[in-house]
Amino acid sequence: RMSSTSKSSFVWKYFEVMETDTSTTVCNLCNVLISQGKSVATYTTSSMIKHLLLKTIDVRKQESGVATQSNCGKRPTAQQTIEGMFANKKCFSTTHPAAQKITKLICEMVAANFLPLFVVENEGFRRLITELQPRYNIPSRKYVTETHGTTDIWTSIQNIAYMSLMIYFVSYDKGNLRLLSYVLSCNELEGSHTAQHILEEIKLQEALWDIQLRYMVSDNAANVVKALRDGEIKGVRCMAHTINLVVHHALKNSQRTVNDTVAVAHRIVTHFHHSPRACGMLKSVQTDLNLPKHKLIQDVPTRWNSTFFMLERLLEQKPAINQLYQTHGEFQNLSFNEWKLVDSLTIVLKMFDKATCELSGEAATISHILPIKVNLVRKLKKFEHENAEGRLFGIGTFISVLKEQLQHRFSKPHRGVPEAKNCYLSSTDDSGNEDSILFDCPLSDDQIVDTETTPRLEQMSPRVRADCPTLFSLALSLLSCPPTSVSSKRLFSSLGVIVSPLCNRLKPKNVEVLTFLHYNLQNLNFLY
Repeated sequence: RMSSTSKSSFVWKYFEVMETDTSTTVCNLCNVLISQGKSVATYTTSSMIKHLLLKTIDVRKQESGVATQSNCGKRPTAQQTIEGMFANKKCFSTTHPAAQKITKLICEMVAANFLPLFVVENEGFRRLITELQPRYNIPSRKYVTETHGTTDIWTSIQNIAYMSLMIYFVSYDKGNLRLLSYVLSCNELEGSHTAQHILEEIKLQEALWDIQLRYMVSDNAANVVKALRDGEIKGVRCMAHTINLVVHHALKNSQRTVNDTVAVAHRIVTHFHHSPRACGMLKSVQTDLNLPKHKLIQDVPTRWNSTFFMLERLLEQKPAINQLYQTHGEFQNLSFNEWKLVDSLTIVLKMFDKATCELSGEAATISHILPIKVNLVRKLKKFEHENAEGRLFGIGTFISVLKEQLQHRFSKPHRGVPEAKNCYLSSTDDSGNEDSILFDCPLSDDQIVDTETTPRLEQMSPRVRADCPTLFSLALSLLSCPPTSVSSKRLFSSLGVIVSPLCNRLKPKNVEVLTFLHYNLQNLNFLY
């Protein structure tokens, strides 16, 4: 028997007495509460020692250390319990500190010496580890290589095609989950960009890095889609690119009035872009009317949401454009009804721009796809009612085509797959994204899902891993996959800086090395 004030026992290396209740102790390893006894006179460490046995702590060794200090070198006579004997033979769990340290050292050895990952399955390596630490369970290659990828193709000003390949995975370190991404390659893609050629490049990089990509995110290009299908790689279509296709289809094929209005807006912007005199007059009028001195934005078919940006800027500069038209009349202006149509179009298209931004974030995963798609459809239904009531002007067919295209491009892939719910997340989320498409308001209170209890990747603590191992494993294997290939496009933006008009004689191999170092060194915080 001992009081809480006498802490000569080794157990106090692993326990602390609670400040609010001295009869209760807290395990520093797992935060479990253990009672010392009912009163100070009956306090004991027996229950704490039993708890340590369950945690595979070598009690006899710890007791020997204490006895050596307290008995001046006398050998203890305590006999090991049956529980302790079996606990000392039990293999470490993957969360055990010793197992995590050994796994980390193995990964560092593989990375530092450019060893193939199949070394962890080598018989000689396994025999060595078993001899050094019999209780350590060597992880498989799958434990180390659950990765996903994105790919894209870009042509430089040298007229050289480059194909990028990036990987994504989850790092689990001391209970913290982090989404990580690295560049594997950015090679010159010689010859025709056929599906077979693209597949050969992907397989080559998998072989060089000794990995197997579970999912590959790409745009909707037919050659890339066929390459992934032929290589039996699960392809994920870039959702941002798909949303852009939905909007372009509706703008071109829904209503004649919408198509004509966008064409007139395009000609207005083209006039000011091609005429320095008109551009100068626009700046002068902007000063007179106290308008922002912004240039008009030209829409580009290959640039996402560029039509929305063009129409939004035209609305901002509407007073200046109308005044210049009245005083000079050198361009075709929008009519009164066309300006009302532009106003309604920007309200609807702004929603798609927000969705694209949320999907393009660094923390976005494939878990964002269905909630955003469902909320986009629900908002379009709301816009249909507003158009019928007159709050939106003349875009009823345009909204219907948008909704039909979303339903078509995100339809159920197989029979028997249930439809998504109307809302996945409630508006009670504390993220501050009031205008978010992902964290949007539900249709009714019975459809609200409490976001505080909805597990997300960054919130999956060690407790979630212990209580929900299947969910935790599924999250690690799936949620590291991004919903878009935006990161590959950002990589090409950096590549455009490297291969510039002032530096256009770099060899493709040097471009690859510079791109590889530029991206990966920053992600590694220059710790390598």
